[in-house]
Amino acid sequence: MTRTRRTLTAVFNALLLLAAVVYAGLALPRPAFDPVAWLLFASLFLITDAMAISIGVAYVNLASTVALGAMLVMGPWAAVWIALIGATVNAGVRWAFPERVGEAREPGGLLSLVSIGLINAVLLTLSLLGGALVYMAAGGRLPLVVFGPQAIGPCLLLLLGFGVINYGVAGAYMLSAGDRAALRTFFRALPMVSAFEMVPQLFVPLLPLIYTNLGPGVFLLSSLALAGASLIMRRMALTGRRLEQRVTELNTLGALSQALAASLQIEDLLDALHTQLPKIMPVGGLYVALWHPENDEVSFPLAVEKGQELQWSKRKHGNGLSEYVIRTRQPVLLADNVKARAAQLGVIPPALPASSWLTVPIIAGSQVLGTLGVYALVAQGLPLSSTDRDLLITVATQLGMALHNARLYLQTDEALAQRVQQLSSILYTTREGIMLLDSETRVLTANRALAAFAGVSAAELTGQVLAKHEILLARLGTTPAELEIDLAEMAGGSDLVTHTHTTPMPAQREVERTLAPVRGSTGEVSGWLMILRDITEEQALGQLRDDLTHMLIHDLRGPLGSILTSLALIQQMAPPGKPMEPEAMDVLTLARSSGQHLMHMINQLLDVARIESGSVPLQRERVSPEELLSAAVLRLRPAAEAAAIRVQAEAAPDLPELSVDTQLIGRVLDNLSDNAIKFAPNGSTIRLWTRPVAAAAGLPAGVLFGVSDEGPGIPNDEQSHLFEKFTRLPNIEGRRSGTGLGLAFCRLVVEAHRGQISLESAPGQGSTFVVRLPTRKDSSTDGTDGTNDEGDGNSPG
Repeated sequence: MTRTRRTLTAVFNALLLLAAVVYAGLALPRPAFDPVAWLLFASLFLITDAMAISIGVAYVNLASTVALGAMLVMGPWAAVWIALIGATVNAGVRWAFPERVGEAREPGGLLSLVSIGLINAVLLTLSLLGGALVYMAAGGRLPLVVFGPQAIGPCLLLLLGFGVINYGVAGAYMLSAGDRAALRTFFRALPMVSAFEMVPQLFVPLLPLIYTNLGPGVFLLSSLALAGASLIMRRMALTGRRLEQRVTELNTLGALSQALAASLQIEDLLDALHTQLPKIMPVGGLYVALWHPENDEVSFPLAVEKGQELQWSKRKHGNGLSEYVIRTRQPVLLADNVKARAAQLGVIPPALPASSWLTVPIIAGSQVLGTLGVYALVAQGLPLSSTDRDLLITVATQLGMALHNARLYLQTDEALAQRVQQLSSILYTTREGIMLLDSETRVLTANRALAAFAGVSAAELTGQVLAKHEILLARLGTTPAELEIDLAEMAGGSDLVTHTHTTPMPAQREVERTLAPVRGSTGEVSGWLMILRDITEEQALGQLRDDLTHMLIHDLRGPLGSILTSLALIQQMAPPGKPMEPEAMDVLTLARSSGQHLMHMINQLLDVARIESGSVPLQRERVSPEELLSAAVLRLRPAAEAAAIRVQAEAAPDLPELSVDTQLIGRVLDNLSDNAIKFAPNGSTIRLWTRPVAAAAGLPAGVLFGVSDEGPGIPNDEQSHLFEKFTRLPNIEGRRSGTGLGLAFCRLVVEAHRGQISLESAPGQGSTFVVRLPTRKDSSTDGTDGTNDEGDGNSPG
């Protein structure tokens, strides 16, 4: 309502009220003046009117019951004056001390107060006068002294006339003011309002009967009872309102908590706060200030006043109220006189015209993220209180956790995007082909190098089920059956499976294909990683290196043999009876020993090279394991006795016959025994044993040979490389140094016999080398045709 319209309404209501009061004083009966009745009814009206209960847009109390009772005792004129005086006093109290009565101050200033007061006065006066006219027209008497059957009708008409005029005039006023929302709220609350006011009015005749028949003393006691009833009703209503408000707060806090937890976007969090917070704190404005310590700035991503979003610019960290709360980490409540109280804190007062201000810190863990603030505009609502502070702290706590999670998500998202970019750069620039498969072998991603190996684009590969795509598998050098075997092997615990194949696209190339499992945090296989590597040049270089090494070693044998022969001749050329000087003889002996050691190394290299190339045929012959073991023990004993080491031989009975190259297998046992002598301590024992072994896990039946020592043992991480060429154990000293070729030679010979060689060892517990050879019926007996019996060179295991 505009100020001009409010002024005209106030003038009209004042004239109407004046006319009603004059009419009541001149035209209606006026019983004799009774000061005691005036005092009692006026006091009771003040008390009951102060105990008003807010329901929707209306206030209900027992004051109308008191006013009707006063009218039946002292007449309409006295009742009107009592009602006017009491209502005016209570309206002034509500205006001056709204926090004392728990109601909001009416906005609009003094003119609004006068306008509302006059409307209520006219409403009450017209209702009393209209009810009195209906009462007297029905034959009712003033004052009411006796209540009999003849008084029932007039009293009921009195109450009916009062209610119709009261609610009718209120509705007409709202309709004329154009406030249709208030009118709808009023009609929704009308049943409850009428129940609160009309039901007590049925007992209105009791008030004049008690006063006129029982006297002022009993009436005073009845008034105290009525006042107590009003107080109880008000407290119950306020308790119910507080409970309802608390339920609303809890529901809103729950909805706000869900809304804050439902998103990790800061904009969504602020929208949820904007929507939910006004439901439990209907203040004039709210805002969120975020502190950015990296540049020492405070920004305001959310600022709302009267439901409208505002744009507040960011500022450097200064001496404002938000900065004060960020520094102190404590909430600040300026309940009144905002500018003066801000000055007392030593901060710059807010520029907005606020009657009260509340700001709390937004804290996540030990970090202050910013502040959450609300403020009440001048002459709008109750001042903010400590209850509002506690409620806002709860909201700020939820907001702080949500903002912290949102920031972590943003940082993680940025870091993940950067990491993905880095991985993508590596993936698409590396020369190795890389393809990631899910657990069903569906291609998740593949780089350009792998697409080039497969002869298709990366887009065509994505989504293909590799296990069902025979053409694609053929381009990758495998088949569905071979892929299934590889996957089963890795699912059983293998770290990776490697194969080599030749591809004709785009030119004939040697490609190494490695398949490895991708495991989750609990160890389950969640996918597969395939890597293709072009090893054509690597194999060519390796072959060139081996050829060059073989050539050099082979060419060294001739000159080295000549040197050894010359050294022997020099020793023999000494004249009879005139031996060489001892120093010269020692030098020649050392030279021959070193030359022989070098010749032994060259021979080992040539033997290994010949076996690797398949140029050494296996000269198989039938032999018992006991004969092989006994011969190895005889060759071992001299070296063992020299080192004070005991030798034990253990052979199980009824061993099956073998078909092997006895010379090569003998050298294998000699190498293993010599290795044990090298590392076994003095006074220890070396065991050479043999026993049968049954077929199992795809391996044929055979015979085991073992060499066990009591040496320092071999760490697990070194065992996998022990059978490779030129491998020496670090940090383990033996009696003499080796060439690093003995165990590699053993492995090649055993695999040529389709057997296996393995190691059982642990640090400090000695070592046992085990050779498994198939029995004669599982071995080829035709080894004299000059062909290599090694086959494909792959171990059955």
